[in-house]
Amino acid sequence: MVMACGLYAACGGPAPQLDPGSAALGSVSARVHRAATRADEASSTTGSLATRIRFNPAPCECPPWEVELGGAWMRCALVPGRGAAEDLGPALQAAAAGSVWRAVVGVGRSVAESETGWRYRTLEVESAEPDGADPDQGR
Repeated sequence: MVMACGLYAACGGPAPQLDPGSAALGSVSARVHRAATRADEASSTTGSLATRIRFNPAPCECPPWEVELGGAWMRCALVPGRGAAEDLGPALQAAAAGSVWRAVVGVGRSVAESETGWRYRTLEVESAEPDGADPDQGR
């Protein structure tokens, strides 16, 4: 009986605590994964998803665009889709930092990786127009 109580006490202690940075990173990673999964499910029947994209350059070589998927912003590379207007590519290239666009994107399953290990998707933009809304609205 004493031995059983000793084993229980040794195994029943509190779970180790993560430092706040690791806990936050795990939370963000899980949220982005859930958002990507929901986007895959939403686009599985049509291949397209109506969402918002924003031009948000970073100080590294990762793509300057982000897509809103399930309430979370995810880095992505954008390419004009096959049926996109001819002026879409130049319009997106001329976008101002912080600009938000309403867009219909093809959510591809291909994932690219930067030299530093940053993983991102390449999305085909079928249509896009400037939104002007606060990119953090609705959070």
